[in-house]
Amino acid sequence: MGKLITRLLVLTAILLAAAMYQFNQVSKVQDPDLIRRAQQALSDDFHSKTLGDISESLQGDGSPEVIADQAGSLITQDVTLTAIRAARTLLPWRQSATVVLQLDFVLEENGAKVLAGRRYLRFAPTIDHGWRYLGETDFKGFYKNLL
Repeated sequence: MGKLITRLLVLTAILLAAAMYQFNQVSKVQDPDLIRRAQQALSDDFHSKTLGDISESLQGDGSPEVIADQAGSLITQDVTLTAIRAARTLLPWRQSATVVLQLDFVLEENGAKVLAGRRYLRFAPTIDHGWRYLGETDFKGFYKNLL
């Protein structure tokens, strides 16, 4: 009985190691177009928030100095991706082209780090445009996309 349990534990460990290896291979992102599109989607999101702040300042009692600072931050914003992982289906019988990216990023303004974080973005391949941004999800959507 003890040998059977030992063999089952060894088999379970081997299967777990193989699953982790396969996940690490699948999670690599080597498509430069997908990386560029992910960075563009993050930049667009941060730029739209800054544009919203400028619009509110223009409609309200925003001073010219505040509006100029907001416009300056819009020009100098830069998003740097520090880590990228992709979740693609691991199940051979499921054919889903949707990819969920886990992006670790740093937002800088005027060369100073303003924000660092992690976001999960969904993409689908297109025939003529490379990758299409589908929207944001959370960590549950990232791991759910593996199934």
